[in-house]
Amino acid sequence: MVVNEVTKLPASPYVNKHFDESGIEDIRRSIAAFDAEMRPERGALEGQRQVIGQFRDAMTQTSSVGRFRQLFGMSGSQWRRSDAVTCHIASYYVGLRVELARIGQPAFDDACRRQLHSLTPEARTEMLAHPMLGDLGAIVLTTPGVGLRCPLTTAGMGDAGIHLTQAEAVSLLGASVRPDESRTILQALSELTLSDLSMNATYALLNLALDADGKVPESLDGNAFRKLFCDLFDALWRDKHAESATLAASNFFAQEGDNLRLGHIDWVSAKAADAQVQRVRGMSLLCLGGERSRVRQELRLASALHAELAAGRYEGVRRYDIAATTYLAAASKHEALSHLDAAAFAYGFAAKNFARCPGKAASMRAALEQAVQCHGKGSATSAAHLVVECADIYAVRGASEEAVALYEEAAKQFIRLGNRDEAQRNTARAKDHRIHVDIRVINHVLDSRRVMAHRLRGTGMETVAAMRPDERAPDAPDPVAPT
Repeated sequence: MVVNEVTKLPASPYVNKHFDESGIEDIRRSIAAFDAEMRPERGALEGQRQVIGQFRDAMTQTSSVGRFRQLFGMSGSQWRRSDAVTCHIASYYVGLRVELARIGQPAFDDACRRQLHSLTPEARTEMLAHPMLGDLGAIVLTTPGVGLRCPLTTAGMGDAGIHLTQAEAVSLLGASVRPDESRTILQALSELTLSDLSMNATYALLNLALDADGKVPESLDGNAFRKLFCDLFDALWRDKHAESATLAASNFFAQEGDNLRLGHIDWVSAKAADAQVQRVRGMSLLCLGGERSRVRQELRLASALHAELAAGRYEGVRRYDIAATTYLAAASKHEALSHLDAAAFAYGFAAKNFARCPGKAASMRAALEQAVQCHGKGSATSAAHLVVECADIYAVRGASEEAVALYEEAAKQFIRLGNRDEAQRNTARAKDHRIHVDIRVINHVLDSRRVMAHRLRGTGMETVAAMRPDERAPDAPDPVAPT
């Protein structure tokens, strides 16, 4: 029997010494022999299929579930011995094809999730510290001292699996490729042809490794990362549009100034928003009674989705302008379809975003009036609070004149609604900000007079320019004095 080098590694720290060593050695030898047979240079595909079947049978009969748990560092009630066997077989490309044909993609994803989720903290740390690069770009995690393997799949990375963090994703990509250790896993992946499963898993790993603003971590090879990320995005875009359009990808391409790929993501986002609107529109025809509020909420989410995605990669005023314009378009569509609740929501968000943009007061007013109109008498209170929200935005910006006008308008609306407390509160706010307006006007007049006095200096007219309008110029006749 061929012995794999894995048997030369130290004994697994997870082995319970109360179990007989011969049973544990049987498991190690079975794994080592199977690994040797799965090497590419070993025979034909059909022969390897037979080896896979024999290995599955041997591992099923070799040991108790308790020994497996201790040997492989597995914990938790969800773990199954068959998951460990399936994942080890699928860590080789031939084995992956066999397992997908046998149990299907959903069941295989579930097996990977359970296997990685069931690792003890010690086993998890050890396995993430020593990743391997398998067939066709598969990243493989190996139990130390035993050799049990598990491919790191997209499904296995999430909360229901190993719950990989951003720092751990960066560490995996920056790990050295064994045995020569001259390149990192990231550098090697950028030069390999990947299988479909490896392609999806690697793209998910790259997305997770990016910083929140879309920048490549400094510890990674930036050129290799950009090449691999763009290649994978293009490949997934051709076949799976939705899977390629992630928020991390949008931020990354914005950092790179890649407007072509950003356009692809916006197109996918628009399709997603339209699909949600169409789905909810069909629901609205069937909704009765208590379901109506749920449909309205879905409509609101649909109108907001594209605006947020379209504006997400911009900053400052540009972001708010983009968002406001997109909300206006969504509001017009909802209004045309008589979805007035959703239209009011979208018009309101357009108004608040316009309020954040200097020079957009007229656009804000138009959107606000449309929102109030769509709210109607039944939602007059919501409309009044929307006016207050816009006033608050202007107040924070220091645009006191606009804030005063809106606070006064809100106070009038609350009076009509019989809400005297809110009316008084907004009247007081208007009064406070009117003081700021008056002070600003006075300072503006004084500044103008100072500028004029400076310009007239030396002409003999500076004294006149610096006087208040109600003061008489020196030596000028008193218009009310007796003659």
